[in-house]
Amino acid sequence: MDGTETMVLNSAGEGEYKSRKDIVNVVIADGVTEIADRAFYGCSSIKSVVIPGSVTKIGRYAFSGCKNLTNITYKGKIYSYDNIDELYHDVNN
Repeated sequence: MDGTETMVLNSAGEGEYKSRKDIVNVVIADGVTEIADRAFYGCSSIKSVVIPGSVTKIGRYAFSGCKNLTNITYKGKIYSYDNIDELYHDVNN
């Protein structure tokens, strides 16, 4: 990838994309319901993520170590704010 392409992903299983450096822009496909623990752990090249409304769960450390992630778009409704601080912490550490 040259940094301008977007990866459309049909799954985000536990550790599935861990530490990949070729992922820059991510679009999670409609119909995916969960982003698992550590799905994108250490993917330091990710700059943006688009999450469909079908996703109702984001696992622990899903975006931990994604130090260049500056834009997260969620197309659903947030019903629980319990893990928002944890997600922010994960991205920035």
